[in-house]
Amino acid sequence: MNCHANYDVVDRIAIGTLCSAMVSCVRQRARSSIQQYLVEAGITGKGKNITYFNYGRNALYTLFQERFAGKIIIFPGFICPSLVLAAVKAGVKPRFVDVSLEDFNLDINLVSDEDLESADALFVNHTFGVPADMEKIRTKTKARGTYLVEDIAQALFARYKEEYVGTLGDTALLSMYKQTPNLNGATLLSDLAVSEPRKCAVSLDDFCRLLWLTSGPHDYLLKVIRQRKGLPEGPDELQKGKVPCQPSRLSLSLFAALLPSLKDLVDRKRIIAKHYQRRAEASNYFISQQINEAKEPAWFNFSVRLLPEIAHIRDALLLTLRRKGIFCDRLWHDSPVTMNIFKEYLEDDYPNARLLAKSVINLPIKADYQKSDVDYLFDFMERSIRKLI
Repeated sequence: MNCHANYDVVDRIAIGTLCSAMVSCVRQRARSSIQQYLVEAGITGKGKNITYFNYGRNALYTLFQERFAGKIIIFPGFICPSLVLAAVKAGVKPRFVDVSLEDFNLDINLVSDEDLESADALFVNHTFGVPADMEKIRTKTKARGTYLVEDIAQALFARYKEEYVGTLGDTALLSMYKQTPNLNGATLLSDLAVSEPRKCAVSLDDFCRLLWLTSGPHDYLLKVIRQRKGLPEGPDELQKGKVPCQPSRLSLSLFAALLPSLKDLVDRKRIIAKHYQRRAEASNYFISQQINEAKEPAWFNFSVRLLPEIAHIRDALLLTLRRKGIFCDRLWHDSPVTMNIFKEYLEDDYPNARLLAKSVINLPIKADYQKSDVDYLFDFMERSIRKLI
């Protein structure tokens, strides 16, 4: 194994960055720094309202409850279930549309004019950092006056036709802990005024997460523990962070400290992603997300799907990788179209979303990877697959 590579989808916080953020907590300038950077970088306009929350699902819950309760919102079938759950709790009536097997995003060709006429909003997520087909989406939503919500939690600094995603809709959801290691945090960048939630302090759970995220001598022990465990199911979205509140001052300070370096990291990931694409295209087992000239992904991770005939080995393969110290994800294996709690809202079979839910593997991608790191990762995965099939 290449000992220089960190094969983990989770990023770590450097001790120096943590110390700097803790000092800046006292000055309480994080909000103004974040807002200034987002405006100057062109992520949001000066006229947009910026509201802070502890989690993205709570930000959407507040937006939906205040503006869309009792109304219909169209969601892609392949999406984080906690976001749709937040909509249901807010009184929204979700309607699902299947996704494309090419880029894993909402397939706007399946959204009819009648669908848009009966819906009040369309929710589009740029899956795993790959932009959706925003030209077609904007054309359709504008023609029908449908409100457009963009989820850029995994796609900050991704571009569609040289424009940053998040600037192409009416409201954007931005995460403070998806692309940068952090305790929690999300912002709504919106033309709508949304109520500011109550303040909160760092909790015991936050300190535990901080210990896990901070690099140090304990990394080796944590790695050994994770290698011995099974696949993570994810937090209980019904309970964790269920009360909307603001991010802690430490979360804000960490994001303010890490945000200026993110664009450079995204640019560097685009270089190493070419090696991933080359290996995925040459593989007999994987199909990667497809991009075209209009799309410049942020590469939240490099996501592939197993061929349908070997999708049944997905979890066994991920466990094999974990035992070797390679930590991948399987987002979103629990997509809403696969869950009974959303059964009353399902109007179709959503074959593509269901296929992705059982076949996607999210591979770690770091800005400092080399071609040899990618080759090792794919070589080991392909050897493991041959043993499992």
